[in-house]
Amino acid sequence: MIGSTVLVLGLLQAASAAVPFQNLDFESGDTSTGVVGEGGTGEKIGLMGNWLPGWRLFAGSIEGTSGTIPLNRGPGTEVFTLYDVNYHAWDVPLEGRLAFLAGRPSGEDARISLLQVGEIPAGTNSLHYKAVMGPWEVRVNGISLDLIGWSEADTSFTLQDVSVDVSTWAGEEVELKFTQTTSANYCAIDTIEFSVDPIIPEPRGSWITGIGLLLWVASWSRGRRASAGIAGTAEGPQ
Repeated sequence: MIGSTVLVLGLLQAASAAVPFQNLDFESGDTSTGVVGEGGTGEKIGLMGNWLPGWRLFAGSIEGTSGTIPLNRGPGTEVFTLYDVNYHAWDVPLEGRLAFLAGRPSGEDARISLLQVGEIPAGTNSLHYKAVMGPWEVRVNGISLDLIGWSEADTSFTLQDVSVDVSTWAGEEVELKFTQTTSANYCAIDTIEFSVDPIIPEPRGSWITGIGLLLWVASWSRGRRASAGIAGTAEGPQ
């Protein structure tokens, strides 16, 4: 009886143990296996479990049911694909071996999302990822987080570092969801990682404006003193 109780408790603990996130950098995908066909532009098509392990893929609220994902698929509306250094459509930057790309959706309800459930490591303060041609919305348990670091003014076609504060959920199992924006013909995401480093607020116009105001006041004061000196000379004894 005692042995059975211990066994049941062990099974319950195992069932309730939080699962760590996996394949956040997309590098765990093995595109050398699981090939099930080729697409119209010559791209390979493979099994999600082999090529995109850990992730679930959605178009709007509809989850992909084919169980497959292309590699190096060409451009087009509502395209999604893994890509590597052999991507022939554009010279899209990436770090490592694989990254994920989504094309322009036909509407808000067709935006591509990547979703995964796992445990945010204890002590985590921030999540970081790299993106090009558009940021990716980040939601934790359905809550949209403020993106730090993305610059719409940066048109250099390089990967930008984007961060969000996830300290509230450190040590908890959560639903983590990345959804493409609609600001560009496509957007790519790569190198997602957790960090113990806290988010450092970006310099805002308030303190920059304050420094500028102080400099202006100092300059104005010097000008006033100089003008007063010139006036005193002009009005003094001749």
